[in-house]
Amino acid sequence: MTVNIHDHIHTFVDAFKQTEQVEAFEKAVAAVKEDDAAKAVYMELREVMSGIYEKQAQGQEITQEEGMKYEEVAQRAQQNELVDAMLRAEQGVGMLMEEVTKHLLEPVQKIYETLD
Repeated sequence: MTVNIHDHIHTFVDAFKQTEQVEAFEKAVAAVKEDDAAKAVYMELREVMSGIYEKQAQGQEITQEEGMKYEEVAQRAQQNELVDAMLRAEQGVGMLMEEVTKHLLEPVQKIYETLD
């Protein structure tokens, strides 16, 4: 029996949005958006991280200066209660996504195991 997975995906996405992790992340993002200092720190962190990821993707070395800049901005982000809470909430969503991915891959892994 073939299933139209897209019908189930919409149901899953609706349930995913209602999880504790996603709701906490949404609230944390809203709090950062409302606080100019927190938003500025987060945007600077995102900019620095984006530059580092781009260089890494191109196989370029990260300079000591860039590493130090990242450390400095990351420390300020952790010291800001709102940004820190948002980053922790983001980690919670990431962990939930890893769990979902693990479960989604189980049927494929079982098929591979039939090769043994």
